[in-house]
Amino acid sequence: MIMEKLFKVNKAENDLPTPSVVHKFFKHVKTGNIYEMLMITNTTCKDTTKFPQTVVYKDVETDKLYSRPFDKFVSKFEAVI
Repeated sequence: MIMEKLFKVNKAENDLPTPSVVHKFFKHVKTGNIYEMLMITNTTCKDTTKFPQTVVYKDVETDKLYSRPFDKFVSKFEAVI
């Protein structure tokens, strides 16, 4: 699964993902635009319903910042090698 490829699981934090790909580049699967992942928020929150994990990322061409729920991000982007 993509989550295992992108993140390490931190057992001490109730199996919440620990960022391992921050400042990596991703391509939007539909547009082909390249984005840099800057951070993942709410990684230590236990109530993920109230505080879902989100990805903060920027367009490398325009420097515009975006935020998207983690699960939506991994379904719309692929890692650039």
